Amino acid sequence: MATDLAVARGQRTRPPTAEQLVCAVRARAAAQGFALDPGQEVALEQLAALAAALVGGPTRVVPRGVYVWGPVGRGKTWLVDALVAELPERPVRLRVHFHDLYTRLHRGVGRHLGDRGALAAALDELLAGVRLLVLDELHLHDPDDTWLAWQLLQRLYAGGGAVVATSNYPPEGLLPDPRRHADAEPLIALLRDRAAVVALDGGHDYRTCAGAGRDRPGFTAGAYLLDAGGLAPLGLLPPRPVRSRELTVHGRAFPVLADDGDRLWLDALQVCERPTAPADYLTLAATYRTWVLLGVRPLARLSPFGRQRFVQLVDVLHDADVRPVLVAEAPLAELLAVAEPPPDLGRTASRLGLLAPPGGG
Repeated sequence: MATDLAVARGQRTRPPTAEQLVCAVRARAAAQGFALDPGQEVALEQLAALAAALVGGPTRVVPRGVYVWGPVGRGKTWLVDALVAELPERPVRLRVHFHDLYTRLHRGVGRHLGDRGALAAALDELLAGVRLLVLDELHLHDPDDTWLAWQLLQRLYAGGGAVVATSNYPPEGLLPDPRRHADAEPLIALLRDRAAVVALDGGHDYRTCAGAGRDRPGFTAGAYLLDAGGLAPLGLLPPRPVRSRELTVHGRAFPVLADDGDRLWLDALQVCERPTAPADYLTLAATYRTWVLLGVRPLARLSPFGRQRFVQLVDVLHDADVRPVLVAEAPLAELLAVAEPPPDLGRTASRLGLLAPPGGG
C-alpha cells in the first residue's frame, strides 16, 4: 500500500484516503519489524481521518485536531511522524518540538520589538500557510508559555488550521502546579473543544525493547560511559590541548572544552549550572552532531535549575537526533535519583536508557 501511495503521489492523482494512510503507516511499522498495538491503531485512525480531511482540499468545517497523550515510550512521536511522512506537500504542515516552538516565537517577537502587535506578527510568520501544526512533546510548566500556547492555537484555528499534539500529560495535566493551574484552563478548554483526545498506553515502554533503535544513527547511536577511557574506542578523545573557552550563542557566552568539525566536548557541570537555555542547545545542535558531555554528576548534586537544564538538554538532543556521549560519575539509576525530581524526569530516564550499556543503569 505504501508503494501504491507513492505511485499516486507521482501521478498527482487523488489525495490519499484515511484507509490508504492507515495502511501506509502499518507498512512502515512492518518494515521496521513491529506491528502497531491496539491503542496505537485507535490513535492512527483518528490521525488518518484528520490528515485525509486536510489533504482533501478546503472544507467548510475544519476537522478536529488530535491530542495524543500517554507515558514515555508508547510510540506517540513515531506514530505521528510516520503519518506526516506519508502526506503530500499539501496541506502545508509545520512539525515542531516544544522547545523549538518557543525559540521560534521569541525570535519572531524579537524581530518586531518596538512594533505594536509584535506577538501577532510573530505568530502570523510562524503559521503562514500552515493548515496542520504538529506539536511534539507538549509539556507546560510555566504560565507564560501556557499563555503563548493558547495564543498560538487561537491564531491557528482562526486561520482554518488544525493541531496534532503529543504529550506525556492529558490536557488537564498541563501546568500541573496547583498554584497556577487555573492559568491553563482556557488552553485546556480550547484543546478539548478543538481536538480529539486519545490516551495511548499499551502498558509497555517500547524504548526498553532489546536493541531498540541501536542500529540507527543519531541519538540512539550515543553512549553512556562510566569512565572517560571509553572515549578512545569511540574515537572521541578531545583534541589536545583541552582549554575551556566560550562560544557566543544568541549574544550569550556558552562554555565548551573543545570542538572539532561536527563534534563538541562539554563540561556538563558548566552547561547545567551556568545560565544556558534550550535555544542555545538548538542552535549548536544544527552544527555539532556529536556531543560529548564530561563529568555528568548525579542530579542530587545539582541545583534545581541545573537539574531542569539537564532534562531540557536531553530533550533537545533527542529531538534534534544528535548523538550524545555521556561520561557519568554514577550508573544511570543513581544519576537520576533525587529527592525533588524536576518535571519530566521520567522521559529523560527513558531516553538515556537507550544509551546505557548492559549493567550501566
